[in-house]
Amino acid sequence: TLTSLAGCTALDVISILRKMRLEPESFSVEAESEVTDSHPRVFTKIFLTYRLKGANLTYEKVEKAVKLSQETYCGVTAMLQKAVPIEYEIIIEK
Repeated sequence: TLTSLAGCTALDVISILRKMRLEPESFSVEAESEVTDSHPRVFTKIFLTYRLKGANLTYEKVEKAVKLSQETYCGVTAMLQKAVPIEYEIIIEK
């Protein structure tokens, strides 16, 4: 499930950035979660880390792409966020 979430939002973000004429040198999305101790073990929190590298990237533009993915385009996010909070951070290396 986390792999599907990371893949879905990653494809959205890179597509949106390319439409903005931005091409990161590198890009990855890491997904982590907290789960309940008892069975059935379900997610209680999901945390995504977007890591990008590129001289022409600004935090504002990357954040816009991430928000569009999270709030509009990613169906996996839309489904999961009804049951569990999804948080994220953006890390840009120049």
